[in-house]
Amino acid sequence: CDLAYFHFEAPDECGHRGECKNKVKAIEIIDERSLKLILEHFEKSGEDFRILIMPDHPTPLCTMTHSSDPVPYLLYDSRKALGQNEAFNEELCEQTGNFVEHGPDIMKKLLEKDETLVYSLTDFQPISLGTLIEKTNISLCRMIEIVSRLKELGLIKETVPNYYVKAIF
Repeated sequence: CDLAYFHFEAPDECGHRGECKNKVKAIEIIDERSLKLILEHFEKSGEDFRILIMPDHPTPLCTMTHSSDPVPYLLYDSRKALGQNEAFNEELCEQTGNFVEHGPDIMKKLLEKDETLVYSLTDFQPISLGTLIEKTNISLCRMIEIVSRLKELGLIKETVPNYYVKAIF
């Protein structure tokens, strides 16, 4: 599996109802019953992996509705040493100063450097495979791998043979 997407609604719904204890419990259950199993599976596979954990939007308990506040996220890469923080919350995330202004740009952080570069060059107008190679200096074989992976992930699509556009805007 190259990409798996899980959406857990319980913490958001508890936020709408102003239920602090239930929101915390919902997050703990996700950690214990889902995230733990996902991590164990990937660790047993022996392959490198990355996991992005984030809400789709904040739902502060004090307002009980969605807000436009920055969305905290955690990006784990199995190839890198863990940092010092063992907790993940809005305050700690805000202290890092690590912020993504435009939501879809979070995918650039999840993807690898070459994939990010190719993804950033695709836009509303189709761009050819040749132009991507010319602008990035990436070999044809590597570019084909990157384009194939981005297509599999549903991030770009082929409009006509060897011309690509972003699939997510």
